[in-house]
Amino acid sequence: RFSYDTYREAARDPDAIFLGLPDEYEAMRKYHPTLKYVPTSDFLKAAEIIAGCRLFVGNQSGLSSIAEGLKVPRLIECCREAHNAFPIGPRGRGCLFAEEMTHWIKRGGPYG
Repeated sequence: RFSYDTYREAARDPDAIFLGLPDEYEAMRKYHPTLKYVPTSDFLKAAEIIAGCRLFVGNQSGLSSIAEGLKVPRLIECCREAHNAFPIGPRGRGCLFAEEMTHWIKRGGPYG
């Protein structure tokens, strides 16, 4: 898992929001106190939010699977030990290293 600091560039965007579990948000908020949290009651609500995002940034999870299915611009933190969840298509990028994730966030995403 990348450090919370890896997501610093994404969290600087004033429109950035966090989707996920409350305890995950609390852990992230320690490093990025201005990051907004949007709680969702189900995956449909999460999918509606993800469908409207400029760039989805996250780790391998149900939410990244939604971003993959919707084919929104996406950066996915991929596991180096288990290469089993890489985005497919020109608007997606799997990142094995934190520096790679930061590079693509600064560019605004993987627009192939």
